[in-house]
Amino acid sequence: MKAAGLVAGAFLLIVGLADYSYFQNIINGYQTTLGQIGRFFSPQDQAAYSMSQTLAMVGIVLSVFGVALLIYGAAGKGKKETHMAELNGYETSQRSHHQSTIRENKIFCRYCGRLRSTSGSFCSECGKGSESSTTNLKGCIHCSATMSEDSEFCANCGRKF
Repeated sequence: MKAAGLVAGAFLLIVGLADYSYFQNIINGYQTTLGQIGRFFSPQDQAAYSMSQTLAMVGIVLSVFGVALLIYGAAGKGKKETHMAELNGYETSQRSHHQSTIRENKIFCRYCGRLRSTSGSFCSECGKGSESSTTNLKGCIHCSATMSEDSEFCANCGRKF
């Protein structure tokens, strides 16, 4: 979301500056001696001059909003990186326990990847037991949970290893 702020901010800044530059050139033309005479005798030229001034101000407002969004997006990006660093500092087991609790004490089967209850020793879908034949561990690349080496699916997120 914060990256969208960066993109939108850059877009608004560019559009605002282009708008201001374009209409400022028109205003400069009306501010010459010939342009002032034209505005005096032609109501259309006076209206066009006033509209150009208004649209140049719109360009300034767009630019200000663009800068604000750039700052918001840049500040938010730093917060996200800090938050991710904090998450990586937590113990994997704490994250796994928290995510399992959210799913109401259910985990994914290590062998078929289907969601199953933590009670019971066997998966109701594939019939395989929950006990591991090895003590070696491996980490899930998707959620960083730690599983036994013989697991085919992550018990925490359900993705295939």
